[in-house]
Amino acid sequence: MKTFKSSLIALTLLGSVSVLADDSLPVAPAELVEDLTEMCVSWAKDDGIEQAELKNYVLNCVNEELEANGYQKVTTVEIKQ
Repeated sequence: MKTFKSSLIALTLLGSVSVLADDSLPVAPAELVEDLTEMCVSWAKDDGIEQAELKNYVLNCVNEELEANGYQKVTTVEIKQ
């Protein structure tokens, strides 16, 4: 039980550090966000994502890619049809 509590405390602290560290990350160039958006739209089509779910899917996809490359997440993406 003590190990479980220690694990929860450690996870909470790590989560707090991640949230705080996000502000110190650089903002991604607009061109990179556009390129990632196009890539994620393509992946969504390959995955059969419906139109109603597309924006959320693409936003999550773009943010995962930005985060993996050391950039801040974005709050919205512009999907060109």
